[in-house]
This record gives sequence, C-alpha cells and structure tokens, in this order.
Amino acid sequence: MNNPTLSAVRTAFTLIELLVVISIIAILIGILLPALGKARAQGQAVVCLSNVKQLGMSGTFYANDFKDTIWPANAWARDTATTKADKKDAPGLLYKYIDDAQKVADCPTNKRRGPRGETIKHKTTDNNANSDGTNMWGGFTGVEFDYTMFYAAQGAKLTSTTRVAYAPPKSGNYPTRLTAATVKLLTNFRSIPFFVEESTFLNNYDRDDGRFAASDQFTQRHQKGGHMVNVAVEAVLFKPPVVIDEKLCADQGSQASNQAKDLNLVNYDIYASLNGNEDNWWVAWRDSPEHKFGWINSPVVR
Repeated sequence: MNNPTLSAVRTAFTLIELLVVISIIAILIGILLPALGKARAQGQAVVCLSNVKQLGMSGTFYANDFKDTIWPANAWARDTATTKADKKDAPGLLYKYIDDAQKVADCPTNKRRGPRGETIKHKTTDNNANSDGTNMWGGFTGVEFDYTMFYAAQGAKLTSTTRVAYAPPKSGNYPTRLTAATVKLLTNFRSIPFFVEESTFLNNYDRDDGRFAASDQFTQRHQKGGHMVNVAVEAVLFKPPVVIDEKLCADQGSQASNQAKDLNLVNYDIYASLNGNEDNWWVAWRDSPEHKFGWINSPVVR
C-alpha cells in the first residue's frame, strides 16, 4: 500500500534541488546575456550604418538639383545665415531631402549624449543661437550631432577625381604639404569622405557645429570604430589604424589625454591630392581660410 506521508514529501523540492535549479538558471543567464548584448550592439550598428547612408544620399539628392555639387558644410543641418523670429537658426538643407531628420542624426548607441552619457540643456556657442536650451531638433541632448560633415568636402563635385587619404597618427600635426617619405605611408579612402561619426570626447562637445574639421576625432563606439559615408554614397564602418581609448581625451591636460590626442586619428591627419604620384602634391584638407567652397575639386595650397 502507498504511504500518503511519503508521497507528500516526494512532491516537494529539497533545498539541494532548488539550489541546483538556481545555479542552472544563473549559468544560462551568464551565457545568454553576452550573446544578447552582442546582438543588440550589432543591431545598433546596422541602424547607424543606415543613418550615415541616408545622410550621404540626401547630400547627393541636393547635388543633383545644384549642378552635381555637394552642399555647404555650414548649412546641411541648420542654416546659420538665416535666423528665425525666435532667434533660432533656421532648419538646414537636410530637412528638404529627408524625412525624420532628427532621428537620422541620432546614433542608436550614443543617442546624442555627452561625454559622460548625460542629457543636458543645450549650450549656447558661437554657432548656436538656441539659447533657451533646446537643440536644433527640438529636444535636450548632450550634443546636437552624432554625425558630422567633413568641412573640406563642401562643394565637391560628384564627378570629382580628387583622392583623399590619411597619414598615420603622430605627435603634433603634419605639415601643410607632405614629404615623399610620408606620402608612402598614406592610406587611401575609396572616395571623398562626406559624413562621419564624431567622438564626443574631443571638440564635438565644446564645438557642436556639425562639422568635422581641425583636430576633430573619429568615434570608437562601434567595435572600436565609427561609420562613415563618402560622396559616392558608400557607407562603411571605419576603424582608425591606432586605437587609444577616446574617453581619455575628456580628461583635459593629463598625460593620458595628451597621448590619446597624439595617437588617435584626427582630421589633421587627412590629405587630398589630384595627382598622388608626385611628391608634395598631397595637401592638408584641414579647416582653414584656403578651403573655400569647392576647394576639394582642385586641392592646392597657395
């Protein structure tokens, strides 16, 4: 005959069995969480790549309407030359060629947050008249632009044959014209760079101008790289040749910060040429008075 008491005991978990189940669940969570995190990061990277692709396409749509010429760097997102009645800059050319422009300007990983991940009332700068705290997109973020336009690309012809390349990062800036020895070290971009993800840790946070120029730095938020699109609308994940944690650049004046600025690739390391086979024909395309609208089509230093 069955013992009712024994049957009742057997239907309950013992403490050891409960601990075993909890351990198994913990192990499964430990296995699954990294995989889920990786899948999430990959999904964000796909959206980010799509964003820069749309930015590139919108610029070429504009060029098709204006003699195959890329728009001005100061007017792609906000028109700094036109001020509305409420003292804010007028919407830029991007709004005319793309829907949901405020979403396309948003990297899903960074979401326009500042260098410490903060969301703040926007600062007033020389390039921003939005003194009430709202950014160009009508919200409150750490920065306005996760993606910025290469300043020297303004006025580029879609048919331009100019070659653009970057030199290995080094301490200090390269000269305006490259020597033959440095020319041999250049790495070519496939076409003229157009838009890129900019790091918030060096310059972008303080100079939220929507332009990539001077010592502006490439982000490393996607697998130690950032997305880029050229005027041929080829979007890629660009990984700098040397990777020093970009967050170190936020620690102004420290030895680690200075090293990061020296060894990370910045805009100063980029050069352009119509004839890259000749010495000293590679000239810096950094932001300068020489780089007027359309300079990239015939890059020279006078």
